Amino acid sequence: MNSSEVSQNICSNTSNVIYPDQYPTTSMNRRKNKDSPIEKKQGGRKRAASERHKLIERNRRLIWSKHMKELSSLIKQQYITKSSKISQPNLLKIAVDLLNNINLRYENESVLPSYLTKDENHFLNIEVSNSFLFMTTMESSIYRIIHVTDSIDRVLHITSEKWLDHDLLSFIHPDDFFQVQNQLISLTNDTTRKFSVKCRIKQGNDSYSSVTINGMIKQVDRFLKPVSKNEQGYSVFVGICYLPLINEYSEKNMCLYKNPQSLIFSCRCSPNDWKIFLIDHSRTTFPLVSMDIFYNESILDFIYIDDQLYFYQTLLKVTSTSTHDLIPCRFLHSPMLVEIKSFINPSNQQIDFIELTFESINSLNKIRF
Repeated sequence: MNSSEVSQNICSNTSNVIYPDQYPTTSMNRRKNKDSPIEKKQGGRKRAASERHKLIERNRRLIWSKHMKELSSLIKQQYITKSSKISQPNLLKIAVDLLNNINLRYENESVLPSYLTKDENHFLNIEVSNSFLFMTTMESSIYRIIHVTDSIDRVLHITSEKWLDHDLLSFIHPDDFFQVQNQLISLTNDTTRKFSVKCRIKQGNDSYSSVTINGMIKQVDRFLKPVSKNEQGYSVFVGICYLPLINEYSEKNMCLYKNPQSLIFSCRCSPNDWKIFLIDHSRTTFPLVSMDIFYNESILDFIYIDDQLYFYQTLLKVTSTSTHDLIPCRFLHSPMLVEIKSFINPSNQQIDFIELTFESINSLNKIRF
């Protein structure tokens, strides 16, 4: 084979040789595949899934932190001191222990305190310190006591057992007997009528104490639970008896004012519907107006119509900013200056109630405009 043939052989063989840069390497394949539309679409899905996961995790941490802060505010202050921050596991353990204690405390009761409305809770908190609740049957002229709370011991220094199955009238002072009896009889004839009487009632040492009894007629079943109008039941008298300490408070408070005859009205209302649930009789001096017209009515109903919008806007501002304000208005057609205060519940940091104090502008010496 001559040199020319050798050279042709080499040229023909080299045409089938694979050189390194003739085809792409593995790394080059990756780069090309990554830039392909399919790979781009898959990468976009992975990034979107990762972002969704991060968002869900961030929201979960925020919700967890919010609930833990709320739980911390509900736990009694003696468990949390300013000097040491309580850990979350310990906080959860304290909450579980408190809930277990509550469940054990009320496991035998059919009605829990949480079933009370806010207004009922306010009323009971005010009255519980110096009062007791009782219930009697309406058997012709006999009012047999079928239920009485243990707080009677604190008010009259007598046990509830000594009241049960006895006639209520047997504990009333002889001079007040017919007054209370006539009130109860008139209540029987008109079940919608409100009952309120001041009398003297026998204590544990056979002496008599001045009290006030408020009450109403209710329909209950044999378990002493209220029934609806369509259900079978029987009538009972439900009364609350309390010591008239409010009269003493009234006399003391009236000494604080230079002009006791000035018109003053103080009340508390709900921050939701502005309905009045409490009247401070120790400050109120409306001798010619019955306080019954105010209960469970919106405070706006007693404001002059031209002043209602401004008064309503002020109520909204006070509730939204948790502050207080002082504005003029016409209340029961009298020019008054009203001080509006909001009170916050420390357990949940929500507006608990609004307190309003109306005072005649003519008698004020502290007007601030």
